[in-house]
Amino acid sequence: MRSVLSKRWLGVLFVSVFLIPLLPVHASAFLDPGLSGGSTWSPTDKSSTVTLSNGNLTATSGGSVTPGAAPQSVRSSTSKTSGKVYVEVGMPTRSNDWAVGLANATYALNNGAGAGSDNNALGFYPVWAVTDGSTYVYQTQALYLNSVEQSSVAYQEALTSKSGDTAGMAVDFVNHLVWVTDAAMRAQGHPWNNATTADPSTGVGGLPFSAMTGPYYVIFNNLEGGATATVNFGASAFVYGLPNSFTSWDGSTTPPAPTASLIANPLTIKVGSSTTLSWSSSNATSCTGTNFATGNAISGSALASPTATTTYTVNCSGTGGTASKSVTVGVATGPTLPPTPLPTNTVKIMPLGDSITQGSNGGYRDPLWSLLKTDGYMLNYVGSQTTACSTTLPDCDHEGHGGYTSVDIKNGVDTLGWIETYTPNIVMLLIGTNDLGLGATFAQATANISSLVD
Repeated sequence: MRSVLSKRWLGVLFVSVFLIPLLPVHASAFLDPGLSGGSTWSPTDKSSTVTLSNGNLTATSGGSVTPGAAPQSVRSSTSKTSGKVYVEVGMPTRSNDWAVGLANATYALNNGAGAGSDNNALGFYPVWAVTDGSTYVYQTQALYLNSVEQSSVAYQEALTSKSGDTAGMAVDFVNHLVWVTDAAMRAQGHPWNNATTADPSTGVGGLPFSAMTGPYYVIFNNLEGGATATVNFGASAFVYGLPNSFTSWDGSTTPPAPTASLIANPLTIKVGSSTTLSWSSSNATSCTGTNFATGNAISGSALASPTATTTYTVNCSGTGGTASKSVTVGVATGPTLPPTPLPTNTVKIMPLGDSITQGSNGGYRDPLWSLLKTDGYMLNYVGSQTTACSTTLPDCDHEGHGGYTSVDIKNGVDTLGWIETYTPNIVMLLIGTNDLGLGATFAQATANISSLVD
């Protein structure tokens, strides 16, 4: 919907007046949709630039893709005045100002201001990237009625619906409330009406449209052209599921059963490798995993690293029941290698560094000694220092010096001959903290340590 001058409003009113005699055209809308094969987009109640296909379930707006250049709409073949109903409209191809909503028979299909510019139609705009050159002046995910924004959040690219997404609309004609949803809202944690608590199943957070008179039709409205809208009145499973206590637009009260999909790539791995588990579902509100975690998400992926052949299962549930899917990941076991023999001689280790190496009550030297001895190694710590020892560490030798920099350590190695004196098999070097603390740059500290190691 766009801001318009008073002349455009007069044009809208003029068209509305002359649409009133055409109301009998919509008389078929009051028939039981089951008698006519179900609701569709109306082939006789559309702009001339809108073409229908897919059994009149898909509408394509013509015209050049220019803002405001091709205002056009199509109404549904049936209308409603009572009950609580749900409908979904997919957007195989989107353009800015793609909108769905409700309209009465008075709404002018070629209204250049768009659905929601008056009290004859409300419009939900999941794609609205209009800018004045510096900021977005119209917000995405907005619902408009009579030029008043009913609910939205500040524009964010993450909240813009993409081609292939689906918009859902739940309408309570008893209380004149509406809820809208799409994938972008749900990804942000705002499943209905851009709110965390709104839910048609509980009746919370519905947006009012009591100023609009019926009968009410589903409408697709596009102000730019070059977009498509595929409607589902309930003939197939809904993407987001049927809200509790609602029926589909065409009257089905049985929630569609969930579906579940789970694949593993690759299906066979070697010990120590991983496979990617990817799951998805429809008509589900949550999915759990057996032998892997889903976080209750209805789609996603996770890494698994089984050490033996393992079967993974995703279990999805919704208002229409449950569904599960399993996949088995094979683990190829190679030849068993003999364990590496422990050294038969004593390993001499020099803990070398600053105060961290010196530690308190043995520092890291104490637990390291215990772990290596538990694994069967024969050890001997070496060095000129015996300070900061603990009562549980039988060997207190080390070369840890509080306050030393890499320059000091290099002097001890090159000038004082620590390595030549103690001939360690392993040197555990931990140094550089004091270099940076005393003003050396990272490059200087790296160069100092590199010369020490080399």
